[in-house]
This record gives sequence, structure tokens and C-alpha cells, in this order.
Amino acid sequence: MKKTIRNFIIAFVMAASGANLFAATAYMLMANGLLYEEKDGKMAQAAKLSTGTSLETLGGEEKDGKVQVSYQGKKLWANKNQISSIPDGAMAIIVEDATVFDGLDLVNCGKSVLKTGALVLSCGTSKKELATLTKIQYYNYSIKSVTTGYILEGKSSTDKAMRQAMTVFAKIKKAKTKKAQEASFNNLKKLQEKSTEDISAIVKAADEYLHGVDLEEGGFYDFSSTLRMAIFADSSSTINMRSKPGTSADNSVTAKVEGLGSGSNYQVLLAQKRTKHTQTINGITDYWYYGRVEGEDKEGWIFGAYLHLFDF
Repeated sequence: MKKTIRNFIIAFVMAASGANLFAATAYMLMANGLLYEEKDGKMAQAAKLSTGTSLETLGGEEKDGKVQVSYQGKKLWANKNQISSIPDGAMAIIVEDATVFDGLDLVNCGKSVLKTGALVLSCGTSKKELATLTKIQYYNYSIKSVTTGYILEGKSSTDKAMRQAMTVFAKIKKAKTKKAQEASFNNLKKLQEKSTEDISAIVKAADEYLHGVDLEEGGFYDFSSTLRMAIFADSSSTINMRSKPGTSADNSVTAKVEGLGSGSNYQVLLAQKRTKHTQTINGITDYWYYGRVEGEDKEGWIFGAYLHLFDF
């Protein structure tokens, strides 16, 4: 009885002071989601929020699919289908492309994909047979509404430093000038210095995106025996053999292998080793191989896209 009276008094005091008993933390899950201010009975745009911005829902009535929220001390309105206020939910970032399952029947339910860098609301985990799934809420642009789904555990992170790092990496990719990219990359390195969490993988990925992969890092993979690899090229082209793997400006061309067309017209590279890292050139990802051209005094590195392991 005493507890009931005490709770009633607390509620009365909060109501009298203007505190909203129905307030709950919510997150904007749509990119560039809009908030509105009611003026003379009409809704006027008041703010544009990025994904993951927190606000408070105030409960009470709804108007035209909108709910009242508090943002930066102002009472505004948000589209109900663009926000989520799951208790104990935490903003998370997709750290690796993730398949989203509509339900826990992983075989028969609908599926979609969330790309690396997407922001979602993480709502706990569920076990399904041998898999552990993270329950999420995210903005589904196909149906234009926040919806619930499940992704494999480990595909997302609620770590704040990780979210910040991924956001900066996204800015690097979107930047239109090299100067802007380098400025964002410097911000990423400063974040790494201050962070207590390990974001080195993101810094490395950003470094490789901007400056290319160090193909000589960690040495090379030596073949136990020489590999005979066919060198293919159009009859009108030549293939550069280089002094080291990669296409950087300081990497000299040691020899040129003439293209001999298709069919049985090919030359042979006697490959001795390859890089441990791949490189993507014109959309093709492969290793670099070192060797000499059979029957000729030519040796160096050739990009794997021009080579084919053949049973001679």
C-alpha cells in the first residue's frame, strides 16, 4: 500500500513538473529522415536527421502517421514508420555484407541484403539450430518502413568507435577529391589513436582503398615446384612484365610479352612464386606471379588475369 502511494506521488510530481511519463528513447532509422513542426494546423519541415540520430517519443496522439517527439528541446513530429523505440535497443553498424532473414524460419522466409556500413537497431540475439542470430530493426526502402529482421551474429557491431570509424570510411569513399579523402583518412587515424577499441582493420581497409595494397608485405608464396602457366593475350596487345608486383609509377617494365592470340598460340610462364595479397585492376582481382618466359630471356612479374594454369 505504501509503495503504491509513493509511486502515485512520484507520478503526480513528474506530471506537475511537465515531465512526460510516456517518453522513450527512439532512433531515426531512415537516412535524411524529416521532423515536422505543427504551425496553424499544418505540418512544416523543421529538421532533417541522419540515420542513428536519437530522440524521444512523447506518446499521446498520432496525426497523419506521425508521432510527437522531443528533439533538441523542441516538441516536433516524426513519421512513425521511420523511427524505432525498442527498449534496450542499441544502434549498431553492419561490418560485413549481411543477409537479412524476415523470420526465424531461415529456409522458407524472405531474404534481403544489408550492405557494409548500414546502421540498424540491435535488439538482442536468438538461437536457431546451430546459428546465433541478432534481431535488428532497420529501414526497408522497398516497403518504405522500419521493419524487423535477423542477421548472423558477428555481422554487426554496437561499438561506438567502430560505428564512427565505418562512418568516416564511408566519407572517404564518397569524397570527390583526393584532398578530401586524405583529410578524412587523417581523421580516421586520429580516431584510432584515441579509441580504446581495435579499429585497425578499418584503418587498414581505408589505407588500401586510398593508397593501394602493399603487395610485398609479408613476403611471397614460393611454389614447391615450377608452375607452367599459359600466357594469354589478344594478338594486338602486349603484356608487361614488371620488376615488382603492382602498377605503381616507380615499378619499371622489365620485358614485354607479345600477344599471340587464342587457341594453341600461347607462351608459357615458368612461375616460381606469387604474392600473398591480391590486387584489383579494372574490376578483376587476382595475384601477381613471378617467373620467366619459357624459351626466352624474359623474367618478371605478370598479373594473374593474363595467366592460366594449364595441363600441358
